[in-house]
Amino acid sequence: MAYVKTEVRSQQFVEAARRVAERDGVAKLTLRSVASEAGASLGILHYTFPSKEELLASLLQDVIDEATFAFRDNAADPKDLAATIRAGLGSFWNGVIQSRDQLQTMQYELTTHALRTEGLRPLAREQYEQYSGLLRSWLVDVLAASARTSQTPVDVVSRVLLAALDGLIIQYLCDPDPVRSVGDLNVIADVTVHMLGA
Repeated sequence: MAYVKTEVRSQQFVEAARRVAERDGVAKLTLRSVASEAGASLGILHYTFPSKEELLASLLQDVIDEATFAFRDNAADPKDLAATIRAGLGSFWNGVIQSRDQLQTMQYELTTHALRTEGLRPLAREQYEQYSGLLRSWLVDVLAASARTSQTPVDVVSRVLLAALDGLIIQYLCDPDPVRSVGDLNVIADVTVHMLGA
């Protein structure tokens, strides 16, 4: 690889790690396989990411950033809380789940790998803290835009919403039925609006 800035190089390695993890699974991801995928030397990868744990943490953050954009990428009227919740969940589902099943499988593998690997358990906790934080931030923004307050603590709503989405994603991965999944997603949206008290 020709010389590139560290932040550019870092993103190239994260993208290579994503391709390896989606194609081969997280368990088979090594620094050597990522360097090979990126067309770089192992030394350059070690300079950018001294450990596999740091690379996996950056990969996780990249996936979370993608989900963050998907939730906010909708054209619903921000004053209509129910429509915004439904549109945000729909945007997330269409952009990150329905068309990217290998990405979702990789995320679950990342979680179980972290839970089973000495020293990586905090990565699994961080993963779910960030997912819950993403949903909490989104719900707070949606409530503020619609000039409403939640009757249920937003932390609770975000954790319940995360659990519901997690279950729906697993079901979809095991039995991909787009029509059923969209119907179930709409129910999750209705339950979320109900919990918010709107």
